[in-house]
Amino acid sequence: MKSNLNLLILSLTMMVIGLTNCTKEKMIAIQEQTVSDMKIGIVGSWQLSEVGLVNAVIEIDTCGCKVNTITENKTSIQWKNAIDDEKLNFTQKRGYSRYLKQKLVCQGSYEISVIGTLTLNSNCQSFSEQISALTTVFLTVKDGNQYFKYRKLD
Repeated sequence: MKSNLNLLILSLTMMVIGLTNCTKEKMIAIQEQTVSDMKIGIVGSWQLSEVGLVNAVIEIDTCGCKVNTITENKTSIQWKNAIDDEKLNFTQKRGYSRYLKQKLVCQGSYEISVIGTLTLNSNCQSFSEQISALTTVFLTVKDGNQYFKYRKLD
């Protein structure tokens, strides 16, 4: 009985150590990543999982007058599950493709230049958006006042 308990404790300890190591790898801040890190990290397939909308917080004084509108520290993101079945693919050779409902709709190339700036050039359109998070599990991009969170498929 005692050896089973020791084995269980050892197993749980190893699992906790393993989870701690994985978490550190997944949670590297965008500001701490190099352009090379981001070019490697983005390669693969990504499934749209959530869409976020920036909500402005308006300060109101005691008389009920508007004092201040949107400030950088006065916004929040309201997340909702994605409705669209959208998938993005990024290759090591800077190839980009976008699928809606498993149908290829856009194809072209991508570039990550300044830290966090993703430029997409395709047969659909060319535009830049800001990468706000890139981990081994999630890619989050900001386009205007909307955020799009993708989950890594492979």
